[in-house]
Amino acid sequence: MATPRSSNLNRAAYRTKCRQRLSEHILTKLGISIEPAEVRLIPSATDPYTWQILPEKEHLFKKHLSKHSIGAYRELCRGVGISFEAVLAPESSNATEQKLLKGKGGARVGRQNISSPEISFTTVIEQLKRDKFKMAAELSKLHDQAAKATDLKHLAEEEAAQSKLVIQAAEADKQILQQEVQNLTGMVEYFRNTTAKSVNEVLNRLKLDLNLNLNLYTGG
Repeated sequence: MATPRSSNLNRAAYRTKCRQRLSEHILTKLGISIEPAEVRLIPSATDPYTWQILPEKEHLFKKHLSKHSIGAYRELCRGVGISFEAVLAPESSNATEQKLLKGKGGARVGRQNISSPEISFTTVIEQLKRDKFKMAAELSKLHDQAAKATDLKHLAEEEAAQSKLVIQAAEADKQILQQEVQNLTGMVEYFRNTTAKSVNEVLNRLKLDLNLNLNLYTGG
């Protein structure tokens, strides 16, 4: 006969520990004694209890205890009374009530000392749902604000880019105008010098011609 693997033995030990923990919780919370071997994560229609679960732990209650891993057993043991709790199952008929009082199989059922916490898991879950809805609305609002801010940023960047282009164009026009002024100044200076030189040459020529004419006229 093959020897069971160590991992399988560890898993079985954790499963037994988890069943015991859940059984103790049902007894403490509801006053109903359920044998550990009879504890179910997915109760049947005739079980006297069901589970009230916070949303983040609902995945643990979609499989039977025997199908879980060691990690899931640890998570269940840590979350008892914190992220989930046992609550009374809805009673559909007097026959079900009588059956619960007499017990079923190895389960000893009683309704004494049933706890009634001031704040039930149902209240907590409803509050969490409201908070989740409120947070979703706030998140949507923040997304809208972020989108508007992004649009304004893009608009500002586009306007800044346009302004930069206008400034660059104005700077280029300024440089062209400065070059044209410099060229015109050079031309004016050139014509001024050229004109002054020409006038002096003409005057000197006239002066020479006048002297020659005077010498001829006077005979000397």
